[in-house]
This record gives sequence, C-alpha cells and structure tokens, in this order.
Amino acid sequence: MQFQLFAFAFAALAAAAPGAAPGYTSTNGDKPLANAPKGSAAVCTSGWTPSCCATNVLGVAGLECSAVPKTITSKDNFKRQCSKQGLSDNCCLIPIISAVDVTALVLKAILKAIPGYSNSLKPGHPGSQTFQLPAIRTEGILRIDDDNVASFINALRTRPDGSATTTSFNQADVINPFFLVASTVPLTITILTHRSCPIKPLGAVNTRNQIRFLDPGFCRSINTIKAAADASQLSYGASFGGEESPGRRSKRGIEFCITIELFTPDAVVLRQECSFMQPLPKHTQPKWDGSEAEASESADSFTENGNSSGDTFQMSPQDPLRWAATSKDYNPIHVWKTGAKLFGFSNVIAHGNHVGALAVERLRGSQSGQAYQMCWESDKAFSISLKFTRPMILPATADTEWQASKAEGSVSFIVKRAEKLLSHGYSIRGTARDESKLNAALNVLRKRHPEAQIEGVIVKDMTAEGAFDEAMAGVAGVMHVASDMSFGSDPKVVVGGAVAGVVNALRAAAKTPSVKRVVYTSSSIATTRATSNKKFHIDTSSWNDADADLVKDPNANRNDPYWPSNVYGASKVESERAGWAFVKEHQPQFTFNTVNPNLVLGPILLPPGSTGGMVQAIRDGDEEKANMIKHLPPQYMVHNKDVALLHLAALLESDVNNERLLAFAEPFTYGSIIKTFAKIDPSWSHPEIPENEPQDLSTVDTSRAEELLKRYGRNGFAGLEETLREQLAFKP
Repeated sequence: MQFQLFAFAFAALAAAAPGAAPGYTSTNGDKPLANAPKGSAAVCTSGWTPSCCATNVLGVAGLECSAVPKTITSKDNFKRQCSKQGLSDNCCLIPIISAVDVTALVLKAILKAIPGYSNSLKPGHPGSQTFQLPAIRTEGILRIDDDNVASFINALRTRPDGSATTTSFNQADVINPFFLVASTVPLTITILTHRSCPIKPLGAVNTRNQIRFLDPGFCRSINTIKAAADASQLSYGASFGGEESPGRRSKRGIEFCITIELFTPDAVVLRQECSFMQPLPKHTQPKWDGSEAEASESADSFTENGNSSGDTFQMSPQDPLRWAATSKDYNPIHVWKTGAKLFGFSNVIAHGNHVGALAVERLRGSQSGQAYQMCWESDKAFSISLKFTRPMILPATADTEWQASKAEGSVSFIVKRAEKLLSHGYSIRGTARDESKLNAALNVLRKRHPEAQIEGVIVKDMTAEGAFDEAMAGVAGVMHVASDMSFGSDPKVVVGGAVAGVVNALRAAAKTPSVKRVVYTSSSIATTRATSNKKFHIDTSSWNDADADLVKDPNANRNDPYWPSNVYGASKVESERAGWAFVKEHQPQFTFNTVNPNLVLGPILLPPGSTGGMVQAIRDGDEEKANMIKHLPPQYMVHNKDVALLHLAALLESDVNNERLLAFAEPFTYGSIIKTFAKIDPSWSHPEIPENEPQDLSTVDTSRAEELLKRYGRNGFAGLEETLREQLAFKP
C-alpha cells in the first residue's frame, strides 16, 4: 500500500486544531528534550531563552520570541496547556502546531521543488550502487491527551459496511500498540522537508515498514503512555542518512530509510524503520547495474511455509479520514477523491499503517494464534513487518494474512493483493490441451511456489460446447489467454475457433455464480495492423478493420506471405468483439475486461517461449527460429511481467470495469534487438545489423495501463533493454 508524501499543509493544519492530535516540540531538530527540566534553559537552544515558550515545533518554525503570542492558534488553549504542565505562560512547551509552522511546511515543500535550493543527490563510493545522504536528526517531546486516544480508537472501529461506530474508551483498557506508530507521521514530513535532505518530498513512496515493539507492555498500556507524556518523559527521535544509512540504487530510483524511535529517559520503547523509494531518471549516476538485490527484505522476512492465519475486512472511503484524524496523514490521495485522481487513482486509497492497525485489532478479537499472542499478550520484544506492494483503492476488501517469520519474535503482515496471484496466496486452476503440457506447467509453477494451491484441467477442444464448465466450477475470476497461434491460413478454422473459444468461456462463466470477473487476452493486432513509416494514433476505440474485412474478401490474395498474419489479426478482432457482444446481450453477473498486448518478451518459464523464444533465438544464433522476428514489420514490444500485472489489475481492481487495457511499451525492429543484445554483452558476436530499417511511427494512448502499473509498484512499462536484460538473466 504505497503512499506518496504530499500536501504538508493538510497535515500541519490538522495538527493545529486544539486537542486534535498529539503535539510535538523540538529544539531546531538538533538536541533531545527528554531530560530537560521544565522551564529550564535546556529547553531552548540556538540562542533561545527560557522566556521564549514557543519551541521550534517539528523543527520547522524560526520564530522570534517577541512574535510568540501571535503564533499560538488559540491563546486560551495555550494557557490551558501551560497550566496543565505546571509552567508559567511565558515558558512552556507548546503541544500544538502553529500557523507559522503550517506556512513553514508549505514554503519548504515549494522551495524544495526549486533547483539549487536543497542539496542534490551525490553518488556514493565509486563502483557502489549507493548515494551519499547527509545525516539529519530531529528530536522532541510527545504530548497526548484523551482526544488523541479517542480518535485513534475511533479509527479502528468500523461496521462491516465500513461506517464508523460510536466509540468510548476506558482509560484502564489495553490499547492497540499501533497507537504510538500512528503518532510518528509528522516526523517523516520534518525530515523530507529539511533543506539538507536531497530527497524531493513529492513522489517519495513508502514501500515497507519494520516496526519493533521493544517494550510491548509500555506500547499497549495507555495509562503508562499518558503518564510518561504528562511528565514530559516520552520523546521521539527521527534519523535519516549518514555513512551507516546511505541511499541505495534500485531499478526504479533511490531507496532510503527513515528510522523513528519513541523513548523514555530509560529506554527506547518502539523503533520504526520506514523504507521509501523515489523514482529517478535512468541516466542518474550511479546507474542501476542490473544486480539489484532485495536488500529491503531483512532477516525477519516472512517464510514461505511458516504458520499463518488470514482474515478479511471491509474498508470504506471514509476510513482514511478517521485515520488521518489520529495520524495527521492528511495526504490528498487518502482523504480527497479529487486529490487522489490527480495522482491517477480513481478514488482515495487506504493508509498502509491503518490496514496494519486494523489487522492487529482484529487479532484482539480472535484471542488465538501466534500473531495474537505476540501483539496482545507477550512482554517479549517483537516486530511486525508491513510491505506495501500496491495501493488499496477504496471501497475494498482487505484480504490479509499473518505469517510467522524466520526471526524469533516477529511476524509479517501481508495484504494479499499483490503483484502475483501465486506469490500471495491465491489458488489457481489452469487449463491445457493435453496432459504433457499441463504437467509441464504445473511442475514449474509448483516448484516456484511450493506453498500455493495449483490445479490443472485438460480442455482438449475449447471450441466444443461446455468445454470450460469443469474448469470454471467454483472459481471467482477467469483469465482466458488461450488462442490459435498456429498462423493457419484458413479463416474458418482460425477465426471461427477463436470466436468459439471466447464465447464458450463466457457462457461457462455466466453459468457459474461464483465468477465475478473475466479477463480476455486480446492483442494489439485487434486494434491495428502493424504499419511501417506511417504516423497514426491508437487508443481504446481503435479496431483493426483492415484484417477483419480482408479475410472476408473472396478476391483476397491468399498466397501473400502476410496472409497468415492477416488471418490471425482477424481472429483477435472478431473474438474480442464477440466477447463484448456477449456481455452486452446477456448482461452476466461478471465484469468483463480485455488486455491488448503487442509482442511479448521477457523471462521464459517454459520453452519454446513463443515470441520471447524467437527473440532469444537471435541471441543464441538460431537463424531458422529467429527468421520470423527478422521479417516482422516494426511494432511495439512489452515485458511479460507488465502484461501479467495488467491482467491482475483487470481481475482485481474494482474501478476497472468494461475496459480495454493497451499494453504497448516501446517500438522495436530486428536491428534494435541486435543492438540491445550487443549493448548488454559487448563480447557477443552478433549478426549484421540491417540499415535503413522501416520504423513504427504510431503513437499509443497507454495512460490508463500505466496508471494501473504504478499501483503495482512499476513506474510504467519496462523498455526493450530492461526486458531483454531480465530475459537473459532469468533462471527458471
């Protein structure tokens, strides 16, 4: 559940409301306050005096002492808070964020977008895949009152329909340990808006959180937490960068970590390691060398075969507002539909830590299992790992799972809506035309996903009536990827068979009440015929009528070398149109979507690998097998991982309804493939590169597909070089 740090004014304005949220005070972000006597000179640093009561809240306001009274959001609230701490009006730690702080946050966010205002990224040691990051730390005291507790509890209480319940709390109650986690969001904002920080706040994506509850008893006891806060004995510290925590180059950009601690004078009670990624241009030094390791997966990463327990619960578009009230994360993509749309989402998305907190709260009701014992009963330190693989657009059902980890005393929480069905707990049933092909596919998949439930059914003839009835029984989603790839010359056989296969699959799905979604693998050739040296535009309204009409023409030249391709093109046009016509006529219970990919390349699980295998043949020197690619007209390619993710989006995303998703990544030619292989391996003795090759000059509207890929952690489509690198490096 990725979220982008954005609109700091929203977070600051929310925190400025009296009693709305925990308050923070700091000393210009450079010294701890945990041991500072109330009202002493130790409270004020950098030339500040004890009579200056407005400490530099969140480390962002540079206030003059004489201006202090004008910076208080509510003078009465200011006096009340000072009195509560037993301090005089002219020297207290203000537990609110002032209007000046709001202005400072906004200005810092704006200024950081100006080139040269803040530090730029610098490469790390020569030859390393790292960036130098300056050491930045901010510290301060956490303030908590009853309203904070009430808003947190309210964020965790929802009815099955997603609406809020009326809440009350008993101060003696044990509280969800995520209460303290929810209080730390403003610290990341403070770090990322710091002028010395080379990270631009907009676009930084939270990809993973490792939360270590070092004193679980403290973190679950609201009375203990409040007592420490009332005595100014509960402090925070947030750290970024330095020699021990450099940025790491990844395929998509820079990965970095912000470490947050909550501590008393005696010990650290909670540590949170927040991993982020900011996209970078491919040319940024150091360039990614293709050797990216999953360094973000620490020793506590979840095991594939560990004990696990799962749960599902509903989340509504109103839930992020309740979480924002307690966490101060008023990011528009969470709380404002229009703001979410500005970033390409159809509606607001859930906060990642909110889903984690809700899952912990639901464990409380189960009162059983290893995860429950750790989160709610154990006094031994434990950790929770949350990995945000994709955003959850609301309303949605959170399909969650807890798994025991390799490291003793830790559990991992997974939202099973991630980039691969098998990787995250979905059961699948596949079909093949004969037993040998079925067994080959099952063996590979079971080897790669030993924990998954994988079944297979033989469908000898997909054109036969009722061909898919057995395979469809009890399933919730269908991906129909089968098609006649024989490149036969008889339209009645090829086109007729493709149409019958789609219609039979849809009929079987319509007869199966459990089926909610069907995705058909169409093709780019259903939208257009590959055309050289001609400028034209392709979008979701485009259809390849040229091939569809040609194969119906009795005077067409069936001896033309491109005739089989024309027949195949017509088969994809007519089969997809038949699918849309079936849905329009019968109004079935399921949603129907299509994915239209151009030539698919990438890692090959099973030989011969179709088009990917043909391209591999160029690299392997197999001229006979590579001959087809050599004589293809110029067109676009696409990585098979991106095609798979678009199928997943069409199957799972609630806002993808009756859509065609166009999967076109980058134009290529036979010569560009040779050049790319030679770039990857300069020692390769390659065939001659053709001169003056024709080019694909078309443009394609892939905006919807790219927006969906970004939900799954991609920056858009992978290009030719990245795809071929991964294809060559892949070991099945």
